[in-house]
Amino acid sequence: MLIIAPLINAYGVQEMENKVELLNDVSEFLDKQTDKGGITDEDMDQFYVNVQSHGMILDVKVDRLVKTATDGTIHTTYIAADDNTILNKHDILKVKITEKSSTPYKRLLNVVLRMDDNPYKLEMAKMVK
Repeated sequence: MLIIAPLINAYGVQEMENKVELLNDVSEFLDKQTDKGGITDEDMDQFYVNVQSHGMILDVKVDRLVKTATDGTIHTTYIAADDNTILNKHDILKVKITEKSSTPYKRLLNVVLRMDDNPYKLEMAKMVK
C-alpha cells in the first residue's frame, strides 16, 4: 500500500491536469472561431493536435448548428449543418469530446480498488457573435 497510494495520487493529479488543459483548449477554440466567424482546415488540424496532445485517446466532433423555423410557427430548432467553413451570426458551434481508452489512473483504480469509472466526456457550445 505504501507504493500504490502515492502512485494513484500521482496518476490522479496528472489526469485532472489533463482534463483542465483539455477544457481550456476547447474553450479557447470556441472563443476564437466564434469571434472569427469561420473555421479553416488549418484551424481544425491545430485544434485536433492540441486536444490529442494531453495523453488521452479521444474522439473529437465539431458541429455547426443552424437555427431554423419549424412549420412556420414561432418554435425554432437547431440542426447540424455540413459546412463549418462559414459561421453565420447566431449559429452555434458545438464541440463534443469522448474518451476512447482507459488511462493508467483508471486501470489502477479498477485493479486495486475495484472502481470502474466511466469514460470522460466533454461537450461545450458557443453562439457565434
